[in-house]
Amino acid sequence: MVLPSLKDMYVSFGKYHAHPITKIVHCFCMPQMIMTAFTVARHFISEYEITIQGETYKYDLCLVWVFAMALIYMNIDFLTGILSAILYTGAWFLSRYLFLVAKENNQLNQHLALCFIWHIAGWASQFSTHFIFDKRKPAIFENILLTMAAPAFIILDVLFFLGYKKKVKQECFAAVEEDLRDIELLRRKHYKYYCIRHCT
Repeated sequence: MVLPSLKDMYVSFGKYHAHPITKIVHCFCMPQMIMTAFTVARHFISEYEITIQGETYKYDLCLVWVFAMALIYMNIDFLTGILSAILYTGAWFLSRYLFLVAKENNQLNQHLALCFIWHIAGWASQFSTHFIFDKRKPAIFENILLTMAAPAFIILDVLFFLGYKKKVKQECFAAVEEDLRDIELLRRKHYKYYCIRHCT
């Protein structure tokens, strides 16, 4: 598996998240959406049992996901990977705690409904910023795999804001701006072609 470079990862996601308000909304929504996704998953597919040589072991698919994504992120950028692992692990612990509390109080149905609505609200909030401020479809509509880069992108954006890897930041921002200019030129060409074809 060939992993993208730090710059490639940032640019591929960054061109869909250029507006500051889009970035801020994602910063607030992303941790909550990870937690609620883990929580909803815990109701259906989270824990499994596997038997090896007569011994039964339990494993948590969400925790497997946490370790897998942390390793991928750390191979792209170590600090981003470490912070992403902390974010994912914190979300996993919180989702587990809330699930156990709901289970103890016989409120699993209410817990599932609340987390599902909360999760959908997070998606709706992020989608709205894409259409209103970035004036384009979210990344998920063109490449669903980019959703896996979202937490790392958010963390990296915060690190850039704090002065992390200034040279790489300048290269990433310049590449995003270049991509956005190309997209805008393509839009104008399509609009001009549409006008010639349908308005004359």
